[in-house]
Amino acid sequence: MGIYGTRPSGINNSGQIVGVYSDTAPITATSTTNGQHGFLYSSGTFTTLNDPLGIYGTQAHGINNLGQIVGSYSTGSCGGCGGAFLYSNGVYMTLVGMAYALGINDLGQIVGLGLSGQAVLYSNGIYTTLNDPPGGFGTEPIDINNLGQISGSYTYGNASHGFLYSNGIYTNIDFPLGGGPNFAGGINNMSQIVGSAYSNDNGSTTPLPAALPLFATGLGALGLLGWHRKRKAYASPLS
Repeated sequence: MGIYGTRPSGINNSGQIVGVYSDTAPITATSTTNGQHGFLYSSGTFTTLNDPLGIYGTQAHGINNLGQIVGSYSTGSCGGCGGAFLYSNGVYMTLVGMAYALGINDLGQIVGLGLSGQAVLYSNGIYTTLNDPPGGFGTEPIDINNLGQISGSYTYGNASHGFLYSNGIYTNIDFPLGGGPNFAGGINNMSQIVGSAYSNDNGSTTPLPAALPLFATGLGALGLLGWHRKRKAYASPLS
C-alpha cells in the first residue's frame, strides 16, 4: 500500500490502528497531499479510508474503542484547503467547525484545530474554542480521554511545551531531562500521557532515548515516554 511511507497515528484497546500512507511521491508540508490515504489496520487487514470530499488526500488521526475514526481531508493543493471528518459505521461526517480532527474519546468528544488554527473541542454538537495557556500560543490538542482530559502542546516564548488540560486548568508536561522542545501526545483513561522530548546541545535538537522512564509531575501516574509525536503529522512528510 504505502510504497512511499506509512505512518500510524492512533490505536484503541482492541489493537485497531489508524494512520496515513502514501502511494505517490513523498509529501512535504508545503505541497499537495494528493496520494495520501487514511487507513484502518484491524485483525491483520488494511482498509483504505478516503473521505469522498478529499480529492487531494485523506489522513486518519485517531480512533476510539467504538471504532469511530477522526481525521482530515484535502480538497486542493493549498495548505488550508479541506476539512475534518468523523467516520462512523461506514459514514463520513464533515466536522464543519474544524480543519483537523486529531483525537476522539468513547463519548464522541473530539479535539483538533479550528478553521482559524485555534484549539477546538467538539462535544454534543457544540464547538468550543480552548483558550491558550497564560502567555502561550499555538495550542494544539492531540488527544482526549473519557474523563474529558486533553493532552497536547503549545508554545511559550521560543519553546514548545506539553500540556494536560483538565477541568479548565492547564498543567505543563515537560520532561525533566529535556531542555529542548517537549510534545505531549496520547492520553489514556488513567491520565497517563506519552510524548517526546528533545535535548538542546550547542544549538542542535536531539531526540532523547525512547527508553527513558516515566516521571512524576505531581499529578500521580502521569508519564512522558519517548514517542514519535503525532503533533503536526497532518502537515509533515511521510518517512
